[in-house]
Amino acid sequence: MNSGSERKKDVMEKSSLQQLVDAGQSPWLDNIDRRQLKNGGLAQLIADGDVTG
Repeated sequence: MNSGSERKKDVMEKSSLQQLVDAGQSPWLDNIDRRQLKNGGLAQLIADGDVTG
């Protein structure tokens, strides 16, 4: 069983997007631009599991 400090550490290590997904939310990414496509920013969000679908 995790102590309160261990649970807090687990939450702090997750990104805000990961926390939303864990809470059952499906955040939208409405501002995709060409720069994100070229520099790999969108691919990184997908690889990290922050953007799905």
